[in-house]
Parts: sequence; C-alpha cells; structure tokens
Amino acid sequence: MTIESLDAEINVNPHMVYSLEEDQWTLEEVLALDSSRFQPVEAAGLRLPPGSGRIWVKFTCISRLSRSEEFILDFNDPSLNTIELYQQMPDGSYQKFRSGAGVPQHEKALEGNRNNFLITLEPLLTTQFVVMVYSANYVTISVRLIENEVALSRNINERTFLGVFYGALIFLFLYNLLLFFTMRAQAFLLIGFYTLLVGMFSGASDGFTPQYLYFLVKWTNGYQDIPVTTAVNVIGLWFTMDFLRVRTWSSRYYQWLRWLPYAVILIMAVTVMIHIQSGYTMSTLLGLVVLGTIITGGVLAVRRKVPQAQFFLTAYSIYGIFVLIFILSLFRVIPFTSLVKYSIHLGYLACIGILSYGLGVRIYGIYLSVLDKEKEKQVLIAKKNLELEEKVKERTRDIQKKEINLRSILDNTDNSIWLVDKHYHLIDFNSIFLEGWKLAYNIEPSVGVNLLECIPHKETREIWEKRYENALTGQKSVYQDNYNLAGEAHHFEIHVYPISENGEVTGISFFAKDVTVRVRAQKKLLEQNQTLTKVNRELDSFVYSASHDLKAPLASVLGLVSLARRESDPETRQQYYEMMERSVARLDQFIEDIIDYSRNARIQVKPEDVELVKMIDDIFDDLKYIKGANELIKEVDIQKDFQFKTDPIRLRVILRNILSNAIRYGCLGSKMKKVKVTAKIKNKRLKLSIRDHGPGIPKDQQDKIFDMFYRAHEGLAGTGLGLYIVKETVDKLNGTVEVVSSPKKGAEFLVELPVA
Repeated sequence: MTIESLDAEINVNPHMVYSLEEDQWTLEEVLALDSSRFQPVEAAGLRLPPGSGRIWVKFTCISRLSRSEEFILDFNDPSLNTIELYQQMPDGSYQKFRSGAGVPQHEKALEGNRNNFLITLEPLLTTQFVVMVYSANYVTISVRLIENEVALSRNINERTFLGVFYGALIFLFLYNLLLFFTMRAQAFLLIGFYTLLVGMFSGASDGFTPQYLYFLVKWTNGYQDIPVTTAVNVIGLWFTMDFLRVRTWSSRYYQWLRWLPYAVILIMAVTVMIHIQSGYTMSTLLGLVVLGTIITGGVLAVRRKVPQAQFFLTAYSIYGIFVLIFILSLFRVIPFTSLVKYSIHLGYLACIGILSYGLGVRIYGIYLSVLDKEKEKQVLIAKKNLELEEKVKERTRDIQKKEINLRSILDNTDNSIWLVDKHYHLIDFNSIFLEGWKLAYNIEPSVGVNLLECIPHKETREIWEKRYENALTGQKSVYQDNYNLAGEAHHFEIHVYPISENGEVTGISFFAKDVTVRVRAQKKLLEQNQTLTKVNRELDSFVYSASHDLKAPLASVLGLVSLARRESDPETRQQYYEMMERSVARLDQFIEDIIDYSRNARIQVKPEDVELVKMIDDIFDDLKYIKGANELIKEVDIQKDFQFKTDPIRLRVILRNILSNAIRYGCLGSKMKKVKVTAKIKNKRLKLSIRDHGPGIPKDQQDKIFDMFYRAHEGLAGTGLGLYIVKETVDKLNGTVEVVSSPKKGAEFLVELPVA
C-alpha cells in the first residue's frame, strides 16, 4: 500500500493478507511463515464465524509523503476482544500496541469505545504492520487508514449520535422505573430492564459496554453477549405475557410463554457447557424463535381485540425487521453496512416509542376509571367529614395544649432529642437536634421524612440503619459518635430506647448529649500523662548519661593537666595537649547536641527557601576537621538549582548529624570512604538519601539507634544524642526517617519531609 498524498481515508483491506493460527505463534514465527500460508483479504473486509481462534494479518505501507504525518488505523468492529498491533520501526525492531473490548482502557493504544491506533508514517519509508486479532464472537476485520483530524471529526459525530441514543435509553429506563414505583405495574419494570439490556447488547457492538462496563467483559471472559441476549429473550417473553394479559384470553399460548423462558435458559446453559462459542449461534437462533413467538402473540391478541394489542404488534413488527437485518448480516447473507451496524438502535427506538405510547393509552384509561371511583368516594367522605369535624376540633384543642407543654420541655434541654417510626420516618424532634443536623449535613429535616435518606454519607447511613434495626428488636443501646459541626469535631453520647405499644415496638427515641468538653479533657489528660512519662524517662536517661559524658571529659582533662605539669619532655607534653583537645571537643559536641535538642523543642517551625546543594557543601566544609574527612569521596547527586521551602535550621541539624555519623562511623575501616547524597521531590515531599559504605548497622540495633544516648559502636567516641536529635527534629517537621543497612554493606538513611 503506497501513500502518495494526504487522503481523508484509505481502505486497507485489499492490501492485507491473513492466516489462521494453528498454534500459539509468536511474532517471530509469524514473520518467518512462508507467504503461501497467508490469504488475501477482500476489499469489503474479512468475516469469520465464532471460534475461529487467533487471526494474524499483515500489510506494508510505503510513504511517499514529504514529511511525517499521523494517521488513525481504525478497526471498524469495536467488539473485537483483543487486537495486538506490531509496527516495524526504522531500526528493524517491532513496537507493540494493544486495543480491543477485552483490554482495559489504560492499556489501550487510544482510550475510547473504538479500536484505534495512532501511527506515524515517516517520509519515504516503508513500514510493515503485523496484527493479531482474537474474538470469541463473530469476527469482522475491516481496517481503514484515516487522516487524524478527519478521524477525530467522525468520532465526534458518531459519539454525538450514540450519546443521544443511549441518553434516550437511560431516560426511558428511569422513566419506566418511576412509573413502576408509582403505578405498581409489572409491565413498566420489565420494559425498563428490557431497555437496559438492549442498551448493553448494542453497547457491545458500539464499544461502550467494554468501555464503561469493563468488569462485565472481564467477568465473562469476553462472552458477555451470551448472558445479555439470553436475558433479553427471557424478559421479552415475560413482558409479552404481562402487556397482552395472555392468561385472560388463551391458556395454551399462556402455557407456551410460561415455559419458553426456562427452556431458553436451559438450552443456552447446555450449549455453553458443551461448546461456549456455539452460544452465539444458539442465542441468535433462539432470538428468532422468541421474536416469532412475540409477533405471533401480537397477531392473536389483535384478533381477540385485546386493548393496546395493535401498538404491541406494530412495535415488534418494526423491531423484528431491524433484528432480522442484523441476524442476516451475522450469517453473511447481507454485507455489513451502516444500516446493519445501527439496526438494533433504530429498531428499538421505534419499538420502545410505540410501546410507550400504548402504555400511555392504558394508563390514561386506568386514570379515568380511578377518577370516577374517586368521585363517588368523595361524596361519602364529605358526609363523614361533617360528622367528624366537630370531634376533631375538640380533640385538636386538647392535643395543642399537650403539644405546647411537651415542646417546652424538649426545647429547654441540652440534649438533642428525636423520634422515628419503624420505617425510619421522623416523628418529632427538638430545636437542638435541628441545629445539630444542619451543622453536620447542611440539611434541614422535617417531620415525616425518611431520616436515613437525609444522611448523605453511605458509611454513616449504613451504621445508623444497623442501629435502627437493633433498636426495633427491643434492645436499648448507648453509642459514642464523632461529628464535624461547623468545621469543628464534636463528640456525642447517644442513648437509644425502643418505643413500645401493646408489646410491639412501633418506633425509637434518641437522646444525644454533646460530651466534647469531657472527651477533650480526657484526651488532653492522656496526652499530658504520655508526655510526662516520656519526659521523665528521657530526663532520667539524660541525667545519668549527661553526668557521665560531662564528667568523663573533665576528669580526663584534669588528669592530663596533672601529667603535663610533671612532664619535662616536650613531645610527650604535646601528646597530652592533643588528648586534652579531643576531650574538650567531645565535651563541646555534647553541649552542641544539647543546644540542638533544646532549640528543636522550643522554636516554632519557620519555612524558608533552601538551596540544598549549598547547604550540603557548607556542612561538609564544617566537618572537614573530623578524622578521616580529608580522605572522603563526596558524591552529591542533586541539581544545583534544586530549591524548596522548609525550616532551614532544622534541616541543617538533620543533615549535619547524619553526615557527621557517616564520616565518623560509616567510613570506619572501609576501603571505599564514600558518602553519596541524593534528593528529589515527589507529591510535595522531599525524599533525601544519605548512603555510606562502612561496616553497617546490625538489624537487632536498627530499631534502637534513634533512642537517646544509644551508641551502636560502643568502642567509639560519641554522645549518643545525634540520631535521637535527628528523629526528634524530623518528627517536629512531620516527616519520617529510617535506616536500611546490613553488616559490611554500609548504611542508608532515608529522610522524608513535607515541603511548601
């Protein structure tokens, strides 16, 4: 196939060859097949019956265009289960793309209801395409190469038409459900679900069922049309029985309609168990039998002058013509055209329109009959009303007095009080309940509403439904709940009492008391106790360790001073001075750690712009006097313009302590004296990694290294406060820190902080 100009559409079919797979071929095996194994595809496309297996198609595209152009490779049948496209790249390799009704949207080459691929043809380049197609249903392989903008325009037009069609189906489904709940007529429920199933069936051929109901395709492994068509046939028969009221005028035809749905289900179940691919053919044949049965019933009903039978017969006769067109196409009697593609859509729209009109006529007749009966009732009711009116007035006055007294009691209590009947309808409530409900849900309930339906959150609604059911069994209960009122959390203690009348529970009463102040006080007391426990524990440890870490360097210095006074050898005296200097440095480090710990506890977090690379360089410069720092290899894998906002003082404390430990202990005894620092920002969180190649930290010590005064290496100098301060500082910034290490493989500290 040679493309010499930017045409709106090119029929790829006559340029393709195909081969039916005999085994699980790979792409390499297909490319190695002899050309005699492939057969040409007709210009009208390739049509194959169910169970054909995997089909491999090849075609070559030669671009004579002067520049790169994008095209849409469109497969006309959106119901194909799996399509794998292999496009040859300029280097000879093949790139794989997927589409199909059985492929999730996120894995498709182009998301949507159609099976499309976006391909780019390079100028003066020959590209080979290999396609694997699989579908358990009837297979139609017809491919077009469409210029990208033209394809987009056509897709918009098609989706507009289909959107109107499916919008009409959804409207009719909801409309019939509303009529069912209003009129309590089973015919509306049946035709509503019949409409829904027809939409699912036509949606499979339009690609909308796999797009929006992919779980159904996955659950049925691509055979979703078999249960859908079976359900359409069964509900169609039930609707015929109900609409035509068959039982009133033909017992023989009624028995046939009564048992035929079960026969359809049984035949389809046996067929699927024996050979599932045959289910498509069998469902088609059964569809013809069902359609013939329904039209026959319409003819018989018209002869017997059944009301609205003429509408039924007209509707299904028109629908039958379009269904017959679709079935003839499936059996290859007529070619697949746009009329065939949308035959179910057009036929059902005409059918449902006529049936709806017929049902409307029936409803109008029922309405007139009810209206006449209602007029007769009104005359009798008017007479009784005159007799009862005086009694009602007298009792109303008594009730009003009691109501005023009861309302005064209810509205002058601190508790929220409300009552519901056994159907969850609100009987009464006080002003505290009304104010709390408006704050919680921004809804103002009224007497008589279903209180469960006024709860917008599904989880909360399910909780209260269980409470209602429990109370309706006669059990008293007490619950503790939390609610957000006006942006503030409130705690409630709710007492539930059943309302009994003559030994039967007829409703429930609720008394809710706001115990927020009490709960907050208890929580604050618990937090203070936990804080005091921690402070006391750390204070004990601090006093013990501080007395040791402060006295030891001072005692060492005093001893060395005494030795230096009595020593006359200058070199030995110099060694004493150096030992004094190390003891003083250790004491200085301890004091600096205490200052860092104190500053972290009392100073508020102040986010500022941080230049991370500069901060790390400054810290390394501060630590250059540590023993072994001059041999250190520093690897900072961070962009120089890497900036963000956080508390720079605390971040510096974190980095300085970890890097100091990495130099002192991480590079101890290691041939590779290297420290690597990396950083990145993801989801508004800074992720820092500091890795050394030293002796590592044993797993049994990794949970303890962040404790106060804990030293992983007892033989080495250190205050035991560094990593504890790191953990406290990270917690202050609402971050996390962890260590990943194993013996002799170094240690990696991972710090994660929120950034502005």
